[in-house]
Amino acid sequence: MRLAHPGAALAPLAALIAGAALLAAPGLGHAQSAAAPAAKPAAARARAAVRPAQAASAEPGVMRVDLSTAGGAARVMTLPIGKSAVVELPVDVRDVLVTNPAVADAVLRSRRRISVLGVAAGETDAVFFDETGKRILSLDVRVSKDSGGLAAALERLLPGAKVQVESVNDSLVLAGEVSSSADADKARRLAERFVAKPEQVVNLLTVTGKEQVMLKVRVVEMQRTIIKQLGFNMNAITGQLGMPQYSIGNSPTFGVNGGFMGNGSAGYALNTTSQPTAAFPFGAIGQGAAALGPMAQAAGVNPTNLSTIVGNYLTGAGAVSAAQQTFSKTFLSGLVGSTQTQVTPNLPSPSTPGGVVAGPPYTVTSASAGISSDNVAAFEQRYLAGDPTLTADQRAWMNSFNNQLPNYYTQPTSLTGAQNSTYVDRSNPANPVQTGRAGSPGLNQAQALLQAFERVGLVRTLAEPNLTALSGESAKFLAGGEYPVPTGEDTAGRVSIEFKPYGVGLSFTPVVMSEGRISLKISTEVSELSADGAFTLPAGGGSSLTIPALKLRRTETTVELPSGGAMMISGLLQQQTKQDLDSMPGLADVPILGALFRSRDYLAGETELAIIITPYVVKATSPDQLQTPIDGLQTADDLSTDLLGKLNKSSKAAPAATAGKSLQGPYGYVIE
Repeated sequence: MRLAHPGAALAPLAALIAGAALLAAPGLGHAQSAAAPAAKPAAARARAAVRPAQAASAEPGVMRVDLSTAGGAARVMTLPIGKSAVVELPVDVRDVLVTNPAVADAVLRSRRRISVLGVAAGETDAVFFDETGKRILSLDVRVSKDSGGLAAALERLLPGAKVQVESVNDSLVLAGEVSSSADADKARRLAERFVAKPEQVVNLLTVTGKEQVMLKVRVVEMQRTIIKQLGFNMNAITGQLGMPQYSIGNSPTFGVNGGFMGNGSAGYALNTTSQPTAAFPFGAIGQGAAALGPMAQAAGVNPTNLSTIVGNYLTGAGAVSAAQQTFSKTFLSGLVGSTQTQVTPNLPSPSTPGGVVAGPPYTVTSASAGISSDNVAAFEQRYLAGDPTLTADQRAWMNSFNNQLPNYYTQPTSLTGAQNSTYVDRSNPANPVQTGRAGSPGLNQAQALLQAFERVGLVRTLAEPNLTALSGESAKFLAGGEYPVPTGEDTAGRVSIEFKPYGVGLSFTPVVMSEGRISLKISTEVSELSADGAFTLPAGGGSSLTIPALKLRRTETTVELPSGGAMMISGLLQQQTKQDLDSMPGLADVPILGALFRSRDYLAGETELAIIITPYVVKATSPDQLQTPIDGLQTADDLSTDLLGKLNKSSKAAPAATAGKSLQGPYGYVIE
């Protein structure tokens, strides 16, 4: 709609006509847009954030545009979401076109004043046209988060900080400098309250003059243990070897400690069968059967060559001496006499011509087969050669004999009863070697021992790890090692291993706060390998693999204290007592003598543990002012080590490290 410009004389009438035209015209009250013919309703008017490059205006929230110098050049306007600004032009405007009405809206309040409203975060442009349709102004509109409230809150809550807040679409950017990491964290947490998601805050704050914190940790532990054990170990056996024997015994179990911890005992012991020698091999005269031991010595037979010599005698594969032949016959006589086999013959079938049926089974012995220890070697050679003249019974017997022969080489020599046992009678020095039943017919063996043990133990543990870290940063320290732990085994038998750390460890994150206070997030531990709780795995080949357990003291906490202040962050006071009495029912209740049938196991332990921390705000110094454990240490020469037993010559600190200083209290270990 085109309106005539009124003259100066008709100003009141022109104003009335113009007001009526603004109310009546459909396209003059609201801005046009490329997306929709009508824009959204405007919100409440607010102050606009205009860049310094724009034209200055004495009236707040008003952007006056001078077109005499820039012509139709584009201008930039920055608006917070939900707030508006006024654009004042020196010429009349007829139409306004907003490219993206979802981001911003424009409303014509008069012919030269236009209100621009920020709707949502983003960028768009607004183009202004005069009555002739000529473009007057192109305005780039940027709508973002309102940072004014956050900037005011930061200025009020952190007065010493220099924080600038910038809006980028729906995010807030914090830039500038703060005095500590705590202030930076406060600014970040405050900014997160002005956005929908925490990740919409971009923290670009710089901490000026970051401080470093050294943490000193002391882990002190005292352990006291007491073990007391008292018991009686008694047992007795009556009767000789080879005869019915009876035994009675009472042994203490010491269940608290898992067994007798000491190795000292006192008492009485009797053994009338101290050296029975009725077992294979034939190593000396008197062992084995009555005449077999001397024969083995004369023939040079021992467990290593026994099967070779006897095998050569049977098969004729090698030469054997006359003594070896005699030994082999005697050795095989037991097997020849005991070997027998069962044979089931095939008989002609009475119903089927030419057929056979199984006959009644019978047993073939060496006597029925005509084989003895004197001719068994000849039959063995004929059997191995496949002699067809051997009868079926002889072949069956030789087959059973050869099947039993390998086991006969390794089995203990069978004695005829127990009368042929050879033993040493220590009560008869004139004739100690006796043959017959071993041991006394009355009390054969007896033992009565008093087992007593007492242990007092004291363990002192002191660990003082020190670690330095920058304020706000994490640091870790470990002095120890790693031990392997099997975690799995594949189908090929390969074992996978994972290494676990142990030793003295410290991990902490310091934050220097206002007024010199330090906030600490600490994790410290002292661990050592221990057999208590360890378990054993079979490793094949009869060996085993023992996986040790860890004895661990660990603390994790968050505290706040001043520089140089100490605090005990954890502690433990533990007392444990275990005691049991093992006894034989009935006999333990007998007065006085009942003590012989009781055993006592006692364990008492006391533990005191304290963990103390002390943080310090530290600064770097000259290397000359620092001292190490090896300063001034000189290793002794060979002459001083061999003749005087010294490992070092001297241990003197560098003069610069201790000049003008007075060291007080424990500050290290000195090698003398």
